[in-house]
Amino acid sequence: MTPRPHALLAGTLVAFLLACGGGGVGEGGLPTSVAEAHELCAQKDPRGCAFLAMEFEPDMVGGRKAHPEAFETYVTVSCDEGLGTACYELGFLKLSGEGGRVDKRAAAAALEKGCDAGEGRACFTGGTQLRRGDGVPKSSQKALEMFEKACDLLQDFKSCAEVGQMWTTTEIAGGPNAETSKSYYDKACDVEPDHPFCKGG
Repeated sequence: MTPRPHALLAGTLVAFLLACGGGGVGEGGLPTSVAEAHELCAQKDPRGCAFLAMEFEPDMVGGRKAHPEAFETYVTVSCDEGLGTACYELGFLKLSGEGGRVDKRAAAAALEKGCDAGEGRACFTGGTQLRRGDGVPKSSQKALEMFEKACDLLQDFKSCAEVGQMWTTTEIAGGPNAETSKSYYDKACDVEPDHPFCKGG
């Protein structure tokens, strides 16, 4: 089952602190408010980002809605440090415009970075954006690569079936290819055998 879209991975706080060089948390103490933490995190001070991690992780949607600027700072800095899930969250934020303005090019960049870091949801969302040419130059070939990676990482029906469907078309190099298409549809149905598509044969 695909994880809920607004939940950062457990351990993001620890990973972020390590990425920032650890330490620093005790010196001067943690901030006492989201506003103070926002300012510190914007400066890549791990104390501020640690505070925001603790603030947001229990309720990602609530935190994002209550403190949109601080949330964006947290996921932006965390994505810069290579945390794939944060890049996915940032990409979603830029696509939806929640808490700010829509920036689809920035969304595509964040999603690609998240995909490169092994975040399957970033691969699928980025692939969808590229296939549609939604605010970025359309690239079916790059979309296919991201969908294939999403299928490998998420092992869900949606991602694998998307690859299977793409291999039935002429929009990618080498397509259509019935054998490759079937192999991905088989992967999709292995995950979700009761899906109407799979039952329909």
